[in-house]
Amino acid sequence: MKETESKRQIPQSWELLVTKWIALSGTSVLLREKEEELEQRFSRDFLRLAGNLKEYENIQKEQDFIKREKEAIFYPLGEGGIFSGLWKMAEEYGKIGMDIDVRKIPIRQETVEITELYNLNPYLLHSQGSFLVAAPHGNALLRRLKEAGIEACIIGETTRGPARRLYNGEHIRYLDRPGKDELEKIGRALWQS
Repeated sequence: MKETESKRQIPQSWELLVTKWIALSGTSVLLREKEEELEQRFSRDFLRLAGNLKEYENIQKEQDFIKREKEAIFYPLGEGGIFSGLWKMAEEYGKIGMDIDVRKIPIRQETVEITELYNLNPYLLHSQGSFLVAAPHGNALLRRLKEAGIEACIIGETTRGPARRLYNGEHIRYLDRPGKDELEKIGRALWQS
């Protein structure tokens, strides 16, 4: 993140995007630390596919893209997952409000199944390798990202006022202040090992 970006404010009606998929790094840690347990539960093909997710943690393409992008604000995700990233971005860039469609947040099926096994919330799981992006013209940015070979999707927009709403169909809840990363539920801060 550039020094001057921390002083910018994100106006209302900017679209919010996520690059790649959430919880990739957390899934990789679970695969490494719980390998024997996972081998008893899932097929080799499934675990091979899940193991390939680690390659998506590399952010070189995104870093090259960010250097050329002038309008959008890129916020790297990490500890605490997408929900932590949304909260922190909202606080850092003007205490903005947000409307987020949880169903649009990109997540791999491998992550869903592995986190379900350990009763972990993937939206609170370490997400290194993904960026949260705020942009005034989300669809145009989405096209440029895809042209650069970067997967992304629009998940919501900024709003007036401080409310940070999460929509899941007809259900609405509010984003909570971030707590601990879900990896800590299984014993320790595994991503640091």
